[in-house]
Amino acid sequence: MRTAAKVVRGLAIMGFVTTTLALGLSASAQAESLTVKTEQGKVHGKTINDGKVKAFMGLPYAAPPVGDLRWKAPAAPAKWKGERDATKYGAHCAQNPVFADMIFQDGVDSEDCLFLNVYAPADATAKTKLPVMFWIHGGGFTNGNGIEQDGYYGENFARLGNVVFCSINHRLGPLGFCNLAGVGGEKFAASGNAGMLDIVAALEWVRDNIANFGGDPGNVTIMGQSGGGAKVCNLTAMPSAKGLFHKAVVLSGASRRSGEKAFSEKLGAEVLKESGLGPADLEKLQAMPWKDFYAFATKAQQRVAREAGPGGGMTRGFGPVVDGSILPAHPYDPEAAPTAAKVPMIISSVE
Repeated sequence: MRTAAKVVRGLAIMGFVTTTLALGLSASAQAESLTVKTEQGKVHGKTINDGKVKAFMGLPYAAPPVGDLRWKAPAAPAKWKGERDATKYGAHCAQNPVFADMIFQDGVDSEDCLFLNVYAPADATAKTKLPVMFWIHGGGFTNGNGIEQDGYYGENFARLGNVVFCSINHRLGPLGFCNLAGVGGEKFAASGNAGMLDIVAALEWVRDNIANFGGDPGNVTIMGQSGGGAKVCNLTAMPSAKGLFHKAVVLSGASRRSGEKAFSEKLGAEVLKESGLGPADLEKLQAMPWKDFYAFATKAQQRVAREAGPGGGMTRGFGPVVDGSILPAHPYDPEAAPTAAKVPMIISSVE
């Protein structure tokens, strides 16, 4: 955790972003700037860091992925009237109970987790067109969230780097990567990569809305540490993400390969088997309380991993899969994906 915080501070020091911030808004102008229009409706944030940074928290970038939307590609978020309170974090993704004791700042786990946060300098307006830094958290593909410790908040980037900073939550583990396409057919074609499609949906939200927060949708840098770095690599290989970002930073998470289709579909079939249900009962699996489902999924994953033998790393569990469509090929094996061309990338290791 401390390492990630050092990396965030270090990038700013390295000059990857500029270090100018001109404060000068009147109190009334600053209060007015805390209300921002999005495609879904107006949101009202708050100032932090002695008024030097504006924070907009818990912004929904997709519909809650529950019920019939479990394991589906993310759907558009609902619109609202009036102003939505954006002063509190949204929930992080429900995840394995082994991680339940981790101290997450939001304190709430839920399937309804598709939220992002925006931090901007106090004087940012729709005219400033500042660089956008898009943070993807680590934890492999199974745990973590966008604001699990203070190094992930983004206020230092906004204050010292004069950028607009976004952090996101998305579906994890078997809620984000349980590949049921083999047993459920086309209806569940997105199930093995739903968690990655969430990140694409968040980037689409940035494209459509970030200008109103002072950011430039034509200058977006995606960055992630550990598992977040692996997600960055996968995004470069996804056609649906092409054009939504323009630079990339991988921090101790360089990933050449993703999951294999045969293994991923076998794991999905074993999850269904462990639950005592059959291919005709997938709607029951969608309706099952997430904790019950997680218990079945964990047992199935452990069994399949034992049968597969040692090795494999993140490609042997619940994670992105090369399905030939959403993820057509491995990101960088045997060569870089065509969609990665012309995307400058910094690759680094952290201590």
